[in-house]
Amino acid sequence: MSGPTQLIERTLRHLELSTQAPSGLSQSVAYDLLARHWNHSGFLGWLTYIRKEYTRRRDVAAEALDKYLPREVCSWTVPAAGMFFWIKIVAPEGYTKTNVEKAVFERCLEQKVLIIPGGYFKAEGDPEADPEMDLGEDSGECYFRGTFAAVEEEQVVEGIARFGRSIRMEFGL
Repeated sequence: MSGPTQLIERTLRHLELSTQAPSGLSQSVAYDLLARHWNHSGFLGWLTYIRKEYTRRRDVAAEALDKYLPREVCSWTVPAAGMFFWIKIVAPEGYTKTNVEKAVFERCLEQKVLIIPGGYFKAEGDPEADPEMDLGEDSGECYFRGTFAAVEEEQVVEGIARFGRSIRMEFGL
C-alpha cells in the first residue's frame, strides 16, 4: 500500500482492530485462486453454484420444518438468503424463556441433534437490539437457530425431525 503517511497510519490502526493482520498464507492462497485460476468469471460461476445449492438445501429444510415441527408451539419464516433458519417457540403456560431454551436444548441433545438456542447469539446490553427479539424472561418464548448448509440433506431432514420430536416430548404434544 502506498499513499500519504497519515492515511497509511490510520489504515494500519484500523486493520489492527479489525482483521488483526490476517495470515499471509491465507492471503496468498486467496489471491492465487482468484487472480490466477478462477478470474472473475470463475468466481462468479462459483457464487452462482453456491446460491443454487443453498436455495435447494433451504427448500429441503423448509419442507422438513413444515412436516415435522408442531405448529401449536413453533413458527418460522423461510429465509430469503443465508444458510440459517430461526424457529420461534411459544411454550405452554409455566415456562420461562430460559427454561424453555434449556429444556428443549437438553431434549435435542438426548435425540442427538444440535440446534442452538437463540439466547447464545444475544449481545448483552446491545443498545440497538431488536425489541421484538427481546421477549422478556417470563414470556416462555424463545428462538432456536439451525443450519441447512453444514451437512447433507438427509441429515438436515433427520435433524429437523429429531428437533420436532424433542419439542413434542418436552411439551407433551
